[in-house]
Amino acid sequence: MYRQGFALRSLAVYLLLLLLASPTAADEDDKWVVGVVNGKKWKVRDDRQPSLYTDDYGDCLGESAINVTRFDAAYYKDNMTIIFHLEGETGLRREDIMMNIGVYAYGESRFDLTFDPCNANINSACSVRAGVHIEAAGIIPINQNDTAGIPEIALSIPDFEGQAILRLFSNSTQNEIGCFAAQITDGYTFQQKSAASSTLGVFTLLAILSSFATAAYGSDIADMRKHHAHSPSVSVVFAVWHHIFYSDALSMNWPSVLVGFWSNYAWAGGMLYTEPMQNMINGFIGSNKGNTSQVGARGSHTPMSKRTIKVRI
Repeated sequence: MYRQGFALRSLAVYLLLLLLASPTAADEDDKWVVGVVNGKKWKVRDDRQPSLYTDDYGDCLGESAINVTRFDAAYYKDNMTIIFHLEGETGLRREDIMMNIGVYAYGESRFDLTFDPCNANINSACSVRAGVHIEAAGIIPINQNDTAGIPEIALSIPDFEGQAILRLFSNSTQNEIGCFAAQITDGYTFQQKSAASSTLGVFTLLAILSSFATAAYGSDIADMRKHHAHSPSVSVVFAVWHHIFYSDALSMNWPSVLVGFWSNYAWAGGMLYTEPMQNMINGFIGSNKGNTSQVGARGSHTPMSKRTIKVRI
């Protein structure tokens, strides 16, 4: 019995180390898109992954005079370019503005660029006015000096903690009239999704079988209790899973790497993700997502406008 208990404890340690040592990149399905090259349309595989890209975003000023409805940006290290797409609207009658884009990682500034949208061919923001939809998209070439503050490890570290902040300033008053922050990710995370849940589920099943086998073993009740006392308890196993997951529920600014790891235990707390349920939630919300979460785990208390509400698994 001692050997059996030792083997089960060794298995638990191995599974924990496996989860800690194997961060995975975000899953991407192979897709084909139509591209135009020299006036001809070609189907190309959409499998190019940016080194860093934005995720959820939100208003960091609180009451921005300009409402941004889309804020996407991506950094490609292979050809040293930044691709961005910005959409929004405003109730201002007419205002000339300046834009500032800053990239911050782990509390330090890594990239900063201030520009006039008129000089950047963003005609819908030159100047901004009510009733005119703001839309800007483009490719910004950069050099090694621009990215000198971004270490190589930032492109592969799991659950990267960074923000891209867009600030808008009025030329007439020199005041900030808009601020929007987006989370930055490199696609790597400790959130193992179904693989981790399956592994932990198998270990829980082994604990159940072991608990039953040791409880049924023995010639009398006293002997059965003696063996059962040295076997893994199912209630203890679930208590450990619950303790790990519900630690994330505390109102604190946890590092995002911890949030990604804790989400592997969400199934033990009844937080299960299914595609039909997700589609039902998205259909109920519609286009008005609102401020449904905060950066929180990223440590800034910035309200975030979620593109979709997803249950962590």
